[in-house]
Formats: sequence, structure tokens, C-alpha cells
Amino acid sequence: MSTPSISMERIFSILLLFLLATMPACTTLENRKRESGVGMSVAPAHGLSRDSSDSSESTSINSNPTTESKKNTYILDGIWGNHVCWEPLRKRIGGDCRIWRYDNSGKTSIGTLGAELATELSVHATRDETVNLVGFSFGGLVVREALRLAPETPVSRVVLINSAHRGSETARLAPPTLPGCRDVIPGSPFLRRLDTAEWNYETLAVWCPGDLMVVPGWSAKFPKATRLLRCDVPAHAWPVVSRAYREAIANFLGDTEGGKGKF
Repeated sequence: MSTPSISMERIFSILLLFLLATMPACTTLENRKRESGVGMSVAPAHGLSRDSSDSSESTSINSNPTTESKKNTYILDGIWGNHVCWEPLRKRIGGDCRIWRYDNSGKTSIGTLGAELATELSVHATRDETVNLVGFSFGGLVVREALRLAPETPVSRVVLINSAHRGSETARLAPPTLPGCRDVIPGSPFLRRLDTAEWNYETLAVWCPGDLMVVPGWSAKFPKATRLLRCDVPAHAWPVVSRAYREAIANFLGDTEGGKGKF
């Protein structure tokens, strides 16, 4: 009797699901250390200057609610996510906040997904009505690609959560039938193209040194971000389930003090 063959796509799916299943299913977080804030330099995108007022300060995330953001906000889930897990954050942000359901199976390239998001934003974003963008993991790269393709999009704030900006070694396991996953291979043509784009948006980037999906974890430490928020819980999806991180994200999007307010 012949043994049924298992495709590389199936093996990759099993490994990824194993990593997701081994993440701690916790729902609270206390006293997570925030990295020092950095002020954005308007001219070139890489020109970030450290904010001396924050450089030596270590604070916990402030979970006190702030005024809800009334701008249009789009939330993008990560690879193989079910989208509905972002309902608590959508409700916390308030205003016109929607979860953009896209093909996050990995079978569509990030370039194609970014173009689709750019088209969506061109309909709903105007000069008088800006948008906030929140992208988790794979979704964060879709957000970046959309803004690379349509830099004229009127964006207020961007949040990138555990996105592999420099790629992830786990993506090397992806078969050719998952081009979206292979876009995340370190040094891929997609990532090289993405890095050439200017980035002049107020941005909060969340990263995890011990991330088991983004390997190495510092790949999610976006160098063009206005603020960096480090997660010390070694779980890729921790910011999804953590109330404290939802508060931090909502407060950042609703901050009216130019990104200088505390979390």
C-alpha cells in the first residue's frame, strides 16, 4: 500500500499552526516596558532623531482610556487570521473603524494585496477625512505596500504590529504555491522594493525579541517608526489578546499631542 504524499504547503501549514498553538493564551499584561520615543524627521524617511525628553524614561503602558479616534481606521489581520479576533480593538478605537477582510491565505502576493488596499483607501480617504491604518504581522506589510503604491493617501497614523520588515526565516519553509509567504523571505525582491519607499507617517511599531513567527524578532523593529513598543512576552499574537496593548494602540491613534503623549 502506497503512503499518501504530503505537499510542502501542507507541511508548512502544520508547522505554522503548531507555532500558533503553542503561544500562551493569556489576556492580561502588566508593567511592559516601553522603549524610548523617537521624534520623526520630516525630510528623509530614515532621518529619525531621538527625543531627549523620553530617552531615559521607562514607563508602563497606561491603560486609562482616552478620547476615541473619529478618523476612519482600517485594521488588517495577519496570515491565516480569522479577522474577528480584532473586534475588541475595533470597538475600543471607536469611530468609523473597520476590519478589512482580505485574502490572507498566503496564496496572493503582497504586491497584489497592497494594490487592492490602495484602491479601497482611494474611495474612503479624502483630504478632509484621513485614515488610520493598523496592520498585524503579514497585514503590516500589506499596509506598507499600499502606501508605497499610493503615497498620496491622506494618512493620520499607522500602527505596525509584529510585522517582519526585514523578513522572517520561517518564510523559507513556504512552498511556491504561497507567494505571499515567500515575499517575506529575507532579502526578497518584494522587501527590497518596499525598503526603497519613503515613509513620513506617524508610526507605532510593536516588536517582540522572542517572537516565534518573526525570526529574528528584531526584524519587526521598524527603523522608520516614530515610536517603538517592545513586547517581552514571547508570543506573536500577544498584542491581539492583550487589553493593555489594545489600550496602547487606541491611545496612540487618538493622541492629539503629536505623538508625544504617554501610553
